[in-house]
Amino acid sequence: MKPIDPTSAEHRQDLERVLRILENTAPIDRALSVPREEFQARAGNVNRALERHGHKVGIVFSDEHYCGDVPYLGGNINVSIEQVAGVVGPGGFHIVAGLEGGYVAEQLAERAGATVHKVEMLQLADEKYPIAAERLEDVITAAAGGPVDRVALLTPRQVIPAGVVAYLEKLFGREGVLDAQELYFRVKYEKSVLEMRLIADAARVGDAMLRSINGHVAANLDNGAVEGVDLWFEINRAMAVIQKQGLPSGQSSGRTTFDSFKASADLAGGVATTKDLNIVSRNLRITGQGTSNLATEAVSYQIQATVLKKAAPGPVASGNVLAQIPVNVSGTMSSPKVTPDLEGLAKARMQQELDKHKGELQQKLQDQLKGLFSK
Repeated sequence: MKPIDPTSAEHRQDLERVLRILENTAPIDRALSVPREEFQARAGNVNRALERHGHKVGIVFSDEHYCGDVPYLGGNINVSIEQVAGVVGPGGFHIVAGLEGGYVAEQLAERAGATVHKVEMLQLADEKYPIAAERLEDVITAAAGGPVDRVALLTPRQVIPAGVVAYLEKLFGREGVLDAQELYFRVKYEKSVLEMRLIADAARVGDAMLRSINGHVAANLDNGAVEGVDLWFEINRAMAVIQKQGLPSGQSSGRTTFDSFKASADLAGGVATTKDLNIVSRNLRITGQGTSNLATEAVSYQIQATVLKKAAPGPVASGNVLAQIPVNVSGTMSSPKVTPDLEGLAKARMQQELDKHKGELQQKLQDQLKGLFSK
């Protein structure tokens, strides 16, 4: 990759774009973080929840793909590099890491007040160090404050390595390794005021990043579905309104299946502008244009829906058109609102009437002109 010239006009333009985004972004407290007291309060909440359900100790696990369960109790312990587990009980929270990852965890977990254990079971394949690794069962005993005859899996069983689950079942039997994920989820989703502040700051950073996106994207898909809106259902409702009929029965499927979906978009300041939306379905053809705001998720599209008399591939024959309905799509990406464009429909019908009687009007005008000049 060619190095960036810090004196180039392109680099200056990028910096100016960043400055404009920062000027329009609410400030955040970069020093704000979760203190040890809150981490310990979390461990206490989990321990009490375990006790209420008859458990003595719980197991959590995190890696680069499922990264939240251990950091919630132990802070950032670099799960993107190495998998890590944790044991929580009356004896507090104990981090279980590999032989190398344990040294990293010791440096990062101090803020949470967690105890770090280096266990050979979680070491990477190429880790070979001349140190005395601890046993997982000894860590469990330390967290529980004494021997136990069963453990609760607070992380989904499917996420924890099969080798670790098998080892636990060897220690406590299959009936002694219990699923208790719902318990942990309920504790984690009760957010403190500080957590909500951190989430809000993270959202501001994410929104600023989205507002900085520029470029061009294109999609060309076959045999799929647009999730979140059932255009066929909404268009049937629109036809009923236009024809002053009762609304059709049934419920929206929440998805629009398609045979093909084509669109491109130019992105500027986090807003995607599309001018060539084209969706082909069995009895439906959709074309349109509009915008999507990536930061606010607001959408505004004007589409033309052509309803066919019978399903047909390829271009639409004029004799196969049942109705053409202009439709507006507003709201957000997660909750779009589809409404018929009554003003656009009225203009289209007026134009149709004009086109229909165009010949008659031209003939009348010619007759009047002939009469005028023949006098």
